[in-house]
Amino acid sequence: ELRLKISGDHFFKDFNTNLYSFGINNDSRLLGDEHRGTIDIEFSSDSLLSSNGKRKNHILIGAEAFVNNWFYNYYTEMDTAMVLSKIGDQFTELGEPRQEYVAAAFIQTEQHLIADKLIATAGIRFNYHNIYSTFDEFNYGEQYSPRFALVYLPEKNKHNLHPYKFKLLYNSAFLPPPFLYRRGGIDQFVGTDNLKPQSIESGELVVYGDINKNFNYSALTYINKIDQNIRRVGDTYINELTDKRVSGYEMMLEYKTNSEKFDWSSFINYSFSKQQNFKDTSKVSYLQVFNSELYHPTDSLRRFPS
Repeated sequence: ELRLKISGDHFFKDFNTNLYSFGINNDSRLLGDEHRGTIDIEFSSDSLLSSNGKRKNHILIGAEAFVNNWFYNYYTEMDTAMVLSKIGDQFTELGEPRQEYVAAAFIQTEQHLIADKLIATAGIRFNYHNIYSTFDEFNYGEQYSPRFALVYLPEKNKHNLHPYKFKLLYNSAFLPPPFLYRRGGIDQFVGTDNLKPQSIESGELVVYGDINKNFNYSALTYINKIDQNIRRVGDTYINELTDKRVSGYEMMLEYKTNSEKFDWSSFINYSFSKQQNFKDTSKVSYLQVFNSELYHPTDSLRRFPS
């Protein structure tokens, strides 16, 4: 199967900024539009890597590219009726084009090691960004991001249900700093040119299944490692020297109807997450997130649910 997708998106942004931000004497707003054009092409096959039909497999090969454009201007609030007066565009004056180009190529294969019971997935994604990933270097988690997964599906019970299933996943991702972090424009924030992209590695273990024909459950535990984590300090943003460890778990119980006339479902969810810094400023491998002696004992729950 070959698929081609072309799409466009428009986003409207409206930020309030504080009094005296950017030398503006009264309350002001940052208003603007973002436009994105995207093209994707994917080829998938269930037979390309087949071994005489004895082992099920699936392969996916694809590429995508998109361009982002930003158009922002500052406005002051002239009176209590909030009449706005345009006062200029600070972004063009900074010299950086208000665009970014992003592209990626990827390949992923899924193999049934044991038909319909044990399924292994392996894939890799190559990332291009016109500022942060131009392939001058070739770093793990930046220019290329691998992923692996293993799914185990035991036999169904006498009621044709899966009481439990298991999924083990490792994934890495590349996250460039957003435009407004680099160019400023948010609430007395001036922007910084020297931000580096974040590299994220994530490991998950999921147990899920059916309790009966109406109830199902899932339980997830995960550990993420964030390299070059971006944090706000005063009126700017910085990349932190130490890697971040973010760990947590999530549980969900769901009820679904089995009506022929209509379907509805309800669920209850609980999640917990904590954030910790590694003690050493040298780069640590993902396997070291499991060593509790390597990170500070103080936990941070900022930005995370509990």
